[in-house]
Amino acid sequence: MYLSKNYKFLLGCLFMLFLSVGCNEDDDVGVLITDNSDRTVAEAADRRTELSSLIAALRAADGNLYDVLGGAGPFTLFAPSDAAFADLAGALGFSDAGALLEGVDGATLATILTYHVVPERVTSGALEDGGELATVQGETVQISLADGVKVLDKTERPETSTSATVTEADDLASNGVIHIIDKVLLPQSIIDALAIDTRPTILQLAVASEGLSILEAAVLKAGLDGALSGTNNDEDNNELGYTVFAPTDDAFVALLESLGDDYNSLDDFDNDLEMSLLSTILTYHVLPVRVAAAGLAAGDQATLAEVDLGIVASGASFALDDASDDNANITATDIDGSNGVVHTIDKVLLPPAVFEFLDLLASDDLAALVGATPSLSILEEALVKTELAALFVDDMNESFVQEDGESDEDFAARRVPANFTYYNTATVFAPNNDAFVALLDLLGDDYNSLDDFDTDEEIDLLKDILLYHVAGGSVLAEDLSAGDVIATSNGGALDIIQSLTLDALVIGDASNDINAGLLLTDLTAKNGVAHVVDKVLLPQSAVDFITAMGEEEE
Repeated sequence: MYLSKNYKFLLGCLFMLFLSVGCNEDDDVGVLITDNSDRTVAEAADRRTELSSLIAALRAADGNLYDVLGGAGPFTLFAPSDAAFADLAGALGFSDAGALLEGVDGATLATILTYHVVPERVTSGALEDGGELATVQGETVQISLADGVKVLDKTERPETSTSATVTEADDLASNGVIHIIDKVLLPQSIIDALAIDTRPTILQLAVASEGLSILEAAVLKAGLDGALSGTNNDEDNNELGYTVFAPTDDAFVALLESLGDDYNSLDDFDNDLEMSLLSTILTYHVLPVRVAAAGLAAGDQATLAEVDLGIVASGASFALDDASDDNANITATDIDGSNGVVHTIDKVLLPPAVFEFLDLLASDDLAALVGATPSLSILEEALVKTELAALFVDDMNESFVQEDGESDEDFAARRVPANFTYYNTATVFAPNNDAFVALLDLLGDDYNSLDDFDTDEEIDLLKDILLYHVAGGSVLAEDLSAGDVIATSNGGALDIIQSLTLDALVIGDASNDINAGLLLTDLTAKNGVAHVVDKVLLPQSAVDFITAMGEEEE
């Protein structure tokens, strides 16, 4: 965009007027950060490495602005950082600040930069909440002191928070003062000329809309704020936008009630599995294309959760059909944002994953699975004898809240459960009763039942044997491959071997002798999976114990 020669002439005259007349200085310097009283505003800015883009812009702009800021003044310069220029470059479609300065003509740069200059010395102590400052460009900026020191330009809207924050104040120069800000300020003339879209993003709409506070909190908790603040383009870089069906706060309260006593707030989504579920629920409300109310049509619609959402006719309007028995009604439509459109709804949409999760919570754990399988009764006895049974019991869904003063590291450590749970699962290679009988025979006449493990050494050995059958995480049979090495809970390892004689996978232990065959696979439980095997797997401690027994007999 090019400005007329007449405008350039007037701009030059305006600067000369400020240079010759000047204004009264304010003696209240506020909080003194830097004293450059022997340097001009231009020189003081030039010394700062974080203002290199600003200096380049002053030199590239029409009107010789660098030299102007080296004149008599006084001036107050709200100086955007390099990061602020990079943000503006990205918003305008430039690769970086350098490309921005090359792609925007000098007159436009002059208009933008003079909007950052107030023709008087205004230190931080003189700034007033709600006050307006007239800029050299001609338009005003507004000051807000409600949450730090903010400078509001013409992009500010009720739904957005696009004001610049003063990150460092009162760099005093011989002819004025500099305040560092984190955003390039935009006057209305530039917004109009460059057709800058100042509409809020769909996330900002959610933040600003009454009755959507829980949705906002959920989006932030799930880490989806970046996605809902950005753009969505197709492979040809055409902007598609998003459609968000936004559940109200009442809808979220109803969801928490339906999940049961363990879910009273978003704080109860605090482990990896629950966080993944929350993300799935939220992305199930987002269509990867902008669809206004007039464009809604009956049928299945793809969502960011990669699960289709049903849109069904409901009188003269439409309702949303999820995996539950109740449809969601659209209560308000076409809340327009820069990167999409929002329609509010009266119900949290439930993808199939929610019901799979609830079924999981209601299912038996590994301890119950072993106890309900007759062929594993000796294994159950061994777990009780070694006091390992509790390791496989998942009888509570605990919620964790970081306490005041608790470090992130301590909080993370406290959240690691001592037992295997639905969010901390295990794989158990479970020896059947015949396998335990064979182990007792191998140990000799002194071992006829588990009762014969009656010394501390023997109980510790039995415990080590049992933990050798347990691996962290749920590993299904289809995930096993020849050559795999599986780390076990006792610090050992199991080898997955392809048996040529059996044409099946077998499991090798530390004995390097007889391998274990898989009899039953994929017995699923709330907190893991069990595979029944036909041999008690022997860790190195058991091999050493058996070897020592043989040497004693000799």
